[in-house]
Amino acid sequence: MVNYRKVTAKLKSGSDKLKWSSAAAASALVRPLSRDKAAWFARQGAAEARMRRWDVAAEHYRQALAVENPQAVWHFQLGYCLLKSGNLASARDSLQAACAAQKQPSWLIQLALASYALGDIEAAIAALDELGTGVEVQEVETGIELAELYASIGRWFDAQATLSRLVASHPKHANLHRRLSGHLGKLALWGGSFTEVSADRAQALFQFGKGAKVAKPAAARQVIERAVKLDPRHATWLAPLGDARFDDGDVEGAISAYESAVEECDRSDAMWAITAKHRWQFRLERMRFLQGRPQAEDPLFAATTVPKLAASVSAEPEPVVGLYDLRPSFLGLVVDGFLASSDADQVEIWLNGENIRTVNVSTDGFFGQFRFHFRRSSVEIMPQEFTLEVRTPQGESLLTRTGGTEYEVRLPNSTGQLAAALAEGSKIDKKGEISKSLAETRERQQEYLRIYEQVRDFFEQRFDRSLFLMYGTLLGYYRGGDFIPTDDDFDAGYVSYRTNPAEVKAEAQDLVVELVKAGFTVSINRRGKLFRVQLERGATDGFHLDLRPLWFQDGKLWVHNHCSYPSTPEKFVPVVDGQLRGTRVSTPADTEDFLRNHYGPGWKTPDPGFIYYGDEVDPLVRKNLEAAFITPAEYRKLEARVAKEIAGVPGAGRLVSIGAQSLYPLEDCIS
Repeated sequence: MVNYRKVTAKLKSGSDKLKWSSAAAASALVRPLSRDKAAWFARQGAAEARMRRWDVAAEHYRQALAVENPQAVWHFQLGYCLLKSGNLASARDSLQAACAAQKQPSWLIQLALASYALGDIEAAIAALDELGTGVEVQEVETGIELAELYASIGRWFDAQATLSRLVASHPKHANLHRRLSGHLGKLALWGGSFTEVSADRAQALFQFGKGAKVAKPAAARQVIERAVKLDPRHATWLAPLGDARFDDGDVEGAISAYESAVEECDRSDAMWAITAKHRWQFRLERMRFLQGRPQAEDPLFAATTVPKLAASVSAEPEPVVGLYDLRPSFLGLVVDGFLASSDADQVEIWLNGENIRTVNVSTDGFFGQFRFHFRRSSVEIMPQEFTLEVRTPQGESLLTRTGGTEYEVRLPNSTGQLAAALAEGSKIDKKGEISKSLAETRERQQEYLRIYEQVRDFFEQRFDRSLFLMYGTLLGYYRGGDFIPTDDDFDAGYVSYRTNPAEVKAEAQDLVVELVKAGFTVSINRRGKLFRVQLERGATDGFHLDLRPLWFQDGKLWVHNHCSYPSTPEKFVPVVDGQLRGTRVSTPADTEDFLRNHYGPGWKTPDPGFIYYGDEVDPLVRKNLEAAFITPAEYRKLEARVAKEIAGVPGAGRLVSIGAQSLYPLEDCIS
């Protein structure tokens, strides 16, 4: 009998060092006797796995296991290959079989990852509990995945500890240092870590201070400084470097890092550049302001949010309802957090003992998560000093990183008129804006109709396209024949007969050029979504239409922000015309089908706490939709094209990338 080991060893030895592909090919010619079949199939699977041919490798391991006396390691290798090929359910089954025979740490890690990916939280946590803590992980990729799994269930201390051990073994791995700095940041942000977690979130125990001991500003700074030194190419690491320096008291160093970060935004062709620029500009200019040498004016520079200390904090882990954070941002004030022991589907934000906004909680994740931005129009009329807290509808208080329940907020430049506005019937709407009076909102809605009328006519005459109502605008009109009384935006769409996002994007750019030539101003949001249309060239008052193309691909409708379901063009065109306050408006051919598929079976019932959470969207749907976003490089080409086309054209409009423009001066920024 030919000895397989000698053949493959010879193939892989010598000066040429033939690849595993040569060994795999040769082994196919060396068919073993029946008693060696299982081992032969396993060796062939190992060769294929080294070439990352996961499906082929998995089939070999299946054949090995089909022969008598299967080994636990083959169950693991099969599970690992299936995990790599995306066959999660079968991977989990094979990994469970392996771990039932032997509790190998690396096997338990992969079982936990597969179980969590399948949504089997109980099995994932059980595998982690079997694994225990302090496990030395050798492979960088596996260690990162394990740390991310710990972080997803709130065990930030374990995530940090896992990466700290891995960094010690791989001191020159830049990405490990960057990821470690992120987990140190989580520990500092929440003031501790969950230490015990079960599939029943109510049993999760949180310990304040456990993370704080290892998440000192100097330690966090050292790690991110090391990451940037090891690999200075990553512009997105400059902002966390600036934050770490600021937290460590080095404001000048923080300013330097943020200056470089903002400069990179203007050079980069990556999508992060248009989503990050305003956020980073705000941080940079606020630091300059705090140093007493401001280069821009912003009433939010002087805003402070300080969590109140708890009267006492338990030294032992204990259940918490949830945690939240409050901080200034370029948009205003942002409140975000998560629920732990509570199953509430909403949270309430209380200002000076009054509930000023109810927010829906996203269920996409182990803990229920929420985020709400109080926009500048709301912040500028808040009291100059107040306390803010977050509660469940049952009255349970969420905690801050200090273990207290409240933030003390100072807004020296605010007017303090919020209480009066609320008493007169104004509200803070779903976008975080202070709502206008119903009379003012109605006037704004009339202006939207005037814009729609002009853009609709242009689409029909120039493009031979119908421009129909969408989303909230359509919902209000279809339910009640009018706008939703408090609705302060206008959504519309058109059917594209292109069948993939790249072609849809190219067509939309052609439309944009014609719109600008005709005198309309077109803007593109911070995600690169095409597009918004306004009449006035330099207006920053928010009077614009949100337009979006709908396309049909693989038997499904695709439309931003996050909609995809089985449909056909006949569900939308030819449109149905009607009257909205005396203005002709168009609606999809089957409006109810769209509303039901987009909003769900409860579309007829108003939901005042509604907030769109992009994280809840299927990643594959998001990926295809985002392929129709315009990149910074594509925007620059479009900008040059528009400039050439409108040269000498009287009354031409503008093209604006919202994320690429400067945030300052604020009054010139289209937002």
